[in-house]
Order: sequence, then structure tokens, then C-alpha cells
Amino acid sequence: SVQSLFRLSGGNVLKLTTARWYTPQGRSIERVDQDEEGHLTMEDLEAEGERRSYSISVQGQLVPLPDTAGRPTVQSVGGRTLYGGGGITPDLIVLPDTLSVEEQGAVARVARQGGALNAALTDFGAQILQADAGLEPPFEADEQVLDRFYDFLLERGVEVDRSDLEGARRYLAQEIESEVALQAWGDEEAFRQRAPGDRALQRALELLRSADDPQSLFLVAGQPAPDEGASGEEEDGDGGF
Repeated sequence: SVQSLFRLSGGNVLKLTTARWYTPQGRSIERVDQDEEGHLTMEDLEAEGERRSYSISVQGQLVPLPDTAGRPTVQSVGGRTLYGGGGITPDLIVLPDTLSVEEQGAVARVARQGGALNAALTDFGAQILQADAGLEPPFEADEQVLDRFYDFLLERGVEVDRSDLEGARRYLAQEIESEVALQAWGDEEAFRQRAPGDRALQRALELLRSADDPQSLFLVAGQPAPDEGASGEEEDGDGGF
């Protein structure tokens, strides 16, 4: 949806939805809410939770697993099959690197520390930079760095089981690397730090480099990469890349 910003006192901002986006065929790209007041009911949320399953990416984001079963389809003017149900389903789905079930459990238990863990990550990043003022990007959180982080947590009084820390190593390495990059070199370098592991971004760059124009981009998007990992359809659909 389109939102307009209205400045309030105290530096606050009110974001008000003032318009919606539509495709050339007149279909809204936004999911339609279930009840008349425009909000999902508790029953809708529970049903959605039972119908959908999720995984967690290495970067700690919820990833909806592919599910287009039973959804209506429509043919675009160009002959492409578009999924109904609200929102946009890309022509090519590239899921991020996800954690195993065991890793997800470990991350969930470590994340229970909440603000204490976030504060520790920030302070640990600062400690790394104080110890090595000449650090150059990219920064890699290897086994030694993660062992130091465990000791740092104990010193801070943050109680985390060693087994959970071991299970959450891939996630914690991403967080530490991003924190160090952000503090040392700013937002742009923090983005560059994460970019090599961003499957969707890397696949998009590969396709853009191999296509000469928008029309050929749709053609190459229909060809899976030789090493294409898990892929499927996203939650919503109207079409698009």
C-alpha cells in the first residue's frame, strides 16, 4: 500500500495508508483482509498458522514455505500464469539459506535472552574493534571469535547453555559479522557483509547480467540455475519478478 507520512510532536511520525497499488489488469497487489472491518480475526490467524509452515533463515528471518495449493490462477495478457489470493508471487522463487530444525531450536532458546543478548552483541562488536583498530572488511566470525563471544556472555551474566550456542553458531556468526561491519564501516558495508549469503540477491544479479532486456529477463528467469537450492512459490500472488 501507499503510505503518507505526517510529522507529530516529539519527533514521531504517523504513517497513514492513502492509496493502493494495482496491476495493469486492475488487480490489487495487497492481500485482502478477511472480515468486513479490514482485520484478520483470531480464527483466521489460527487457520493460517495451521495451513502454513515456516522455517528460519540463517539471518534469523521467518521464511514461509511454498504453498500455492487450491489458489485461483489467471492468465496474464502475455500468457503467464498468475496466482490469486493477494500480493505478488515472483516468477522465480529463491528461498534463503535456512536453519535445520535443531538449529532453529537452539536459536529460539538463545533468543530468549532478548535485550541482554542484543546488548551483548553490540558491546562485543565494539570490543573486537577496540582490540583491532586496523580491521579491514570483510570480517569473519570464525570458531575462535564465537568461543570468545561465549566467554563474553558469561562475563556479562547472560546465561546460555554451551550446547545451544553451538547449535546457533551459524546465526550468531551472521549477527556478529553484521554488528562489526556496521560499527566499523557503516550501513553500506554491513549490507555488503551479508550480500554473498543472500541467495535471492545473488540469483537476481546473475539473471540481470545474463539478460539483454526485460523480455529476455522473463525467459532466463524460467531456467533454473545449475546449483539452484530449495525453491517454490511464495505466500501471495499476482505475478511479477
